[in-house]
Amino acid sequence: MVVHLLDNAVKFGHRNGRVAVRITLQSGMVAIAVADDGPGVPPEIVDHLFRPFIQGERSLVRQHEGIGLGLPIVRRFAQLHGGNVELDSAPGRGTTVTILLPAARLTAPPIAGLKESRAQ
Repeated sequence: MVVHLLDNAVKFGHRNGRVAVRITLQSGMVAIAVADDGPGVPPEIVDHLFRPFIQGERSLVRQHEGIGLGLPIVRRFAQLHGGNVELDSAPGRGTTVTILLPAARLTAPPIAGLKESRAQ
């Protein structure tokens, strides 16, 4: 799931842009957020991105490869683990995709120094 989000962030971000990964605890969930400083996604498209075979690029000449299954698969995997995926984006301010997974399902000890954060 994380590799796909990193791939998307690099693929759709600006050339020489920034990609950040942040892991926090939020209300008993491990939140893995991948953020880019790319062009962002218009609000009317955000919900469609989680439908299979739908892509954010609406032009007739696409610039990026893919068939539009990545985000739907990431969301489904998260749901199978009792979690979900959130997407926060707007044109001109980049995109952050957050995978939320139940902290109780961790099989390893929590990461040292990982503290509960306030929900955003």
